[in-house]
Amino acid sequence: MNDPSAVSRDLQFVRSVVDASERTPYPRSVAIVWGLLVLVGFALPDFVGTGTVARFWMFAGPAGLLFAAWMSARGLHRFGQSDWRSGRRELQHWALFLLAIGAVMLLPNRGMVDWKAIAPISLLLVAFAYVVAGVHLRGFYFFPGLAFFGGYCLLVFRIPHAWTITGVLGALALILSALVPGSAQASREP
Repeated sequence: MNDPSAVSRDLQFVRSVVDASERTPYPRSVAIVWGLLVLVGFALPDFVGTGTVARFWMFAGPAGLLFAAWMSARGLHRFGQSDWRSGRRELQHWALFLLAIGAVMLLPNRGMVDWKAIAPISLLLVAFAYVVAGVHLRGFYFFPGLAFFGGYCLLVFRIPHAWTITGVLGALALILSALVPGSAQASREP
């Protein structure tokens, strides 16, 4: 009746169900889309003017954020989760990051920094945002953040095609984070 091994199995089952329900699924498509945006958007400075790059990110940044929020909300609904705290916290993190990037754009307009410094400063903010997200939100953000820090170093030391190299490394880190089982708590699409 009270077989200790049966009780142990039952408790393990309950624990696994609770653990699974506490993890908010992260749609793989979000990491893949961001990987593609990074690949294209980071390579652009090596091939086109800064105006084209700025226009790309003015559209791609907010559009990517909205896509991620939409897909994550669908994922929550699919898994029957109604706790929106973690999703809201992640949305706040990335929205504040976009706000910080926007604030950096004010510096050259006010004559405080040369426009040439804006791209490396922005990349440093990207790296920082990803590493902090990796520490506090989802661990898989950490490695793309390291790739972006590496790209920042390439820019500072004026390595040829630093942006393209950074785009490739960042895109690979993002896409691999979505494809490696368990690394991203990634889920198939809702």
